[in-house]
Amino acid sequence: MARLDVRVKTGLRAQAVYATERDTREEAVTIRELSLAGAVIEPLRGKPKDVFTLRAQLPPFGDVELKGDVVRMDNAHAAAVRLFYSDRTTSSTLWQYIRARLQPGEKCPYCG
Repeated sequence: MARLDVRVKTGLRAQAVYATERDTREEAVTIRELSLAGAVIEPLRGKPKDVFTLRAQLPPFGDVELKGDVVRMDNAHAAAVRLFYSDRTTSSTLWQYIRARLQPGEKCPYCG
């Protein structure tokens, strides 16, 4: 299936904050891939019960707080997440970061 948003590979450090069936967790994760609509993060050790928060710094554009839910997880604790946006500033900051990392002539930014 074709992607609607371009994606870029990253090594961004972030904090995932979420509730599980038993408790609330905050853990350090790495954002491996990022697009306007989703991300791949690892390691996510628990299974979020609901929408979770991902806090990251997108240098040099600033900090963002993203809301999302887990679409799938693998045995290595990597999670594919769908992101939701509540404001224009967050979307704009995220797009500036992604656009700055697009490399002309490399692999297709839609399909990798």
